[in-house]
Amino acid sequence: CSTLYMHAKPNNTESGVPNSSNNNQDSLANIKGLVGSIQRLLGLQKPSRNSKYSLLEFDPSSSPSEFENEEDVPVVLVVGATGRTGQIVVRKLLLRGFKVRVLVRDLFSSTLDKLPSAVDFVKGDLRDPVSRLQDYLSGVDKVVCLVGARSEEEMEDVELNGLQNLIEAFHNVRVQEFGATESTKITLFKFTRDGDIDYWEQPKDEVGERLASAGLVAKPPRVKFFLNEKKNAVFVGKVFEKYNGVAEVFVEPEVCNLRGFSGLIMRVIGDGKTYTVGITSGEEMKAQGIVYRASFKTELGKWLTVRLPFSSFVPTLEKQPQLRVKNAPELDRSDIRRVSIQYCKPSDKPAERKSAEGAAAAAVAAA
Repeated sequence: CSTLYMHAKPNNTESGVPNSSNNNQDSLANIKGLVGSIQRLLGLQKPSRNSKYSLLEFDPSSSPSEFENEEDVPVVLVVGATGRTGQIVVRKLLLRGFKVRVLVRDLFSSTLDKLPSAVDFVKGDLRDPVSRLQDYLSGVDKVVCLVGARSEEEMEDVELNGLQNLIEAFHNVRVQEFGATESTKITLFKFTRDGDIDYWEQPKDEVGERLASAGLVAKPPRVKFFLNEKKNAVFVGKVFEKYNGVAEVFVEPEVCNLRGFSGLIMRVIGDGKTYTVGITSGEEMKAQGIVYRASFKTELGKWLTVRLPFSSFVPTLEKQPQLRVKNAPELDRSDIRRVSIQYCKPSDKPAERKSAEGAAAAAVAAA
């Protein structure tokens, strides 16, 4: 359900006698205001900056959550929640269904009245010891820091040392709760989330289709990528070439810098075959047709957590995944241009693979 806040505007009168012209104008203004408020609640109109019904005055505690499962709702700690920006961020998080915890210096009514009752208040200070900050961060999934020093004397303690302590405490808590390998990660794609699957594309090979129709080459790979009834992304690839060929779906992000991360994690269920993740990084590697690949084997009908360290990705040729490129630079994690999920045709001729590998390396070195 949605909550609609309204206010009554008194009629303009002179000597106790209502002015009919002003009454008509006020009635019309009230009707327009009511229609506008309903449109905003339905998402048909954006509220103006001068709107009386600002986000600061709206209590979203009864708003429906965007998370279907209560257990999946992340807990967000907001530091600096009592400031104007902080109050807006808290209400936006609640509107989206997050559980919100706020760190405040005191629990006076003047502080509590600034925020909705749906938040969880924790009394503390950013300048507290790391061990105390860890208590505040227990069970927290995300942190939003909007704190600002109240004076120049506080600036170093709050905005520098305090922020460093907050980061250290959050990392410590994550390591304690999930282990070192799970302590810091970001979700790139969650296919139960609306729209994530729409970023992925399938290659189009019009020339290959024409040549195949003329009987000159094998048909290009066929790919299906869709959401099933449980909102799991399903990848189906079929390759018609005898020794080579790649069926894939891919995404080309505008900006993707994964320099501070050590690898990719996926949850998959498969048919027992081996699949591949391909990464293209940097303009030069993309121009040379070099793709860094790492493979993983699935188990029939069993969910697996697949971990692919970036160090395990091997430079290969785009069209021939079994051909490793020698002397290629290390994968540049700071400039990811393309990520793909692939089914690559297994090679049945290891002797030919070895000889072709050298030829491929020489061709790349000369380019």
